[in-house]
Amino acid sequence: MPAKPSFEPRKFLDHPGLFGKVEDVTTWRLAGDLQEAVLLARATEQHALAYVVHLYLLKNDRSIRDLATHLNQRREGLQAKLIGKVPAQEGDLIIWSWMTGEKRRTPMLAGLMREGVAVPSLRPLVRARDQ
Repeated sequence: MPAKPSFEPRKFLDHPGLFGKVEDVTTWRLAGDLQEAVLLARATEQHALAYVVHLYLLKNDRSIRDLATHLNQRREGLQAKLIGKVPAQEGDLIIWSWMTGEKRRTPMLAGLMREGVAVPSLRPLVRARDQ
């Protein structure tokens, strides 16, 4: 039995079936805390790259099975990543970016959080030798 994923990226969408299939998804569920914001940022990046992979496959008349074979992955596993059922690994995101020429982008924290959520203030780190 496969291990349960650490989170389901598409669960941050009001319409999970749109994950990786529609470019402009504006119905993301905002984060309630910093940990959720990190997962949401990760989900939005995975969605954006999955969408570009989808376009890449269409443009080149290729299937997910073709891509999975090329990447030496199981089709089911790759499909689950592309539709946001499981989180893609960092290596997947890098390869998707290289393959499609799409730049990776991390959204700004302010755009991921609901109002009234405290965001930690990160002061410059002081090195021991500077004290």
